[in-house]
Amino acid sequence: MSTKVKEKRKLNMESYQKSGLLFTLFCIILFYPPFFRGSFFDYELLPTHVFSFTLFAIWLGRKIKYGDYKIFKSHADVLAGLIVFMYFVSCFYGVNKRLAIGEFLKYSNYFFLYLMAKEFGKDLKGKEIILNTLLGSAFVVAMVGIGAAVGTWNYNGAYVWERINSTLQYPNALAAYMGALLFISVGMSLKTREHISKIIYNILSVIFIFTLILTYSRGMWALMPPLVLIYIFLIQRDEKISAIANIIANTCVGAIFSVIFKKGLANPVQGELWGIFIGMLIITVGVTFLLDQCNKFFKKINYKIIYIILAVIVIVGGILSAAVYQELPNVGKDNAQISTITKGVLKVVPQSIIWRFQDIDKLQGGNGRTVFYQDAFKIIKDYPLVGVGGGGWSTLYRQYQSYDYPTTQAHNYFIQACIEIGSIGLIFIVLYLLCIMKVFYYLNKREDEDKVINTSIFLGIIAFFIHSVLDFDLTYASLSMILWTLIGILVSKNEEEKLIKLNKKGLVYFGLCCSILLVIVSASFYYANRSAVQVRSVTNAQELKKAIQRYETASKLDPFKVEYKEKLGKVYFIALQNLNKDYYEKAQKTYNQLINLAEYDPRILQQVAQFYLMTDKIEEGINFIDKTVQVQPMRAENYQMKARAYYKASDNFMKNGQKEKAQEYIDRLLNIKKEFEKVAKRSLKPMEMTDEMKKHIQDGKKLREKL
Repeated sequence: MSTKVKEKRKLNMESYQKSGLLFTLFCIILFYPPFFRGSFFDYELLPTHVFSFTLFAIWLGRKIKYGDYKIFKSHADVLAGLIVFMYFVSCFYGVNKRLAIGEFLKYSNYFFLYLMAKEFGKDLKGKEIILNTLLGSAFVVAMVGIGAAVGTWNYNGAYVWERINSTLQYPNALAAYMGALLFISVGMSLKTREHISKIIYNILSVIFIFTLILTYSRGMWALMPPLVLIYIFLIQRDEKISAIANIIANTCVGAIFSVIFKKGLANPVQGELWGIFIGMLIITVGVTFLLDQCNKFFKKINYKIIYIILAVIVIVGGILSAAVYQELPNVGKDNAQISTITKGVLKVVPQSIIWRFQDIDKLQGGNGRTVFYQDAFKIIKDYPLVGVGGGGWSTLYRQYQSYDYPTTQAHNYFIQACIEIGSIGLIFIVLYLLCIMKVFYYLNKREDEDKVINTSIFLGIIAFFIHSVLDFDLTYASLSMILWTLIGILVSKNEEEKLIKLNKKGLVYFGLCCSILLVIVSASFYYANRSAVQVRSVTNAQELKKAIQRYETASKLDPFKVEYKEKLGKVYFIALQNLNKDYYEKAQKTYNQLINLAEYDPRILQQVAQFYLMTDKIEEGINFIDKTVQVQPMRAENYQMKARAYYKASDNFMKNGQKEKAQEYIDRLLNIKKEFEKVAKRSLKPMEMTDEMKKHIQDGKKLREKL
């Protein structure tokens, strides 16, 4: 190859690697998703899928243009790809096709962001821009929650039950978000040498701490101290003292002002509350200046003293915490004997925080996550290898639950992943985590690496994963996007020659075709959603016709979405009730399709049962009522509905002179009590027959006497 060709190729590659517009669009994708309910719901998430998949297609197109066919460069890349592959395969066998497809779209999005983050975050400048983008986004989220608490602006669900939820509308997820990004802001503060930048990063740290405390998330409160200790242990020796001083100072400022702010919320005056907040920021500026002046002194302190100080803090803190925790059940009770230590703590800590820790036992026994996990393992036992597909928990949990609780999440990322993609998929996730740890270990051994930033990113990743053991943070697409982006930045310089050689041109073209296909699928789903939400009401024939058209369009564009088929069936049924018999076959076909899509959903089974019962197909309707009880045996109201249906069926057969049929359904009606009592014995919470159910059984006995 001639020198000119080599120089031209080099120039082209430099231009390709800079790709400023693509990088800007990439940062935009990272910035806005948390603002829209954390991108938890399809309506907010699908446009992001379209945006992200389109950007990835362009990114791959550029790779083809400049002859760069390297996609999989390390074992971490391969394992990330295998996780996505497992979600893809689950679309074919999943118990809920639409939810399985939805999870595959999410994980494809995460993987694409991961790959782009690896390239854009490879150099220090790109890494810092991405991290600053994430910090800026977290700052806006925190301010939305704080402003909602003050009452300056309104965002639905941002401040509920005296807890800051912000745009995520869930305090525990917000706490995990603030905690993970706190390590990034601390790392950036330690890294920068510019005084203004240091002030900004410390202000962000204080705001994140302030917001985290006011989420009243017990899990994150408990996790932050050990995470901070791990951070200090891992951070390079020269920065240990500075890191401790930074974290302690910012924590003290954030904690003290959060207590003052919380007391102010009892009788809120906007001006005073914002005054407290601004005062916190001013104090932070002063503390930053003081820390900056002491930095040279910190460098001279023997780092071993740090471990002694930390050990003392941990021991003393542990003793105090144990002393207070032992007496928590007595706090607030009349004539309770409480120690001097606890009284001292109560003078400083708001009683609302004490109440949060009083309730911590609700996580145990039959009142919390422990039960969710026990029930989840029942599902895993039945589907051990490849799971039941995305959305498996929300689809099947009612059938396995130990008492009647409503939750669409298993409150544990790893257990939920095992339900969805089985033990094989879980092994890939665990290996992926181990691979990330291995990369971090080797990066910290390199002299040319920015160890402070790497350690901060690593702790942000670990914070997300550890808290996800207790809650469902990672079901928020925006938080998972941040997590996979952080992983991409961390492993960006990890390349293995053997894997690089396996990358071929065809692989990039295949990825390009897949990304384009995903754009089309996501856009189709999004327009289906838009078509469905445009239906406002059905009060006359014209509106009914429009509703039918809208839901038919939505069902075609997103054929596996249960909600569209459900609403389409309803409007067909309305048309049928208006004496338009042409809609009977359409309604029946739609309800049959609905059963195929949602055979484990008791709400849908009830609607299909109602359709058959109201169209005089009594036995078909009752069969679906029986299935409702089978898929949700712990709900007393289901047995009530079953008793009512059996009674009406037996009464109807009696009036029509079909005594044998009447006898059959009376016997089944009277057997419901035994069926109910058998299930009630297994329930961890009391199950009682409803008055209506008792009445139907008594009426059944009277019918039997007439036979």
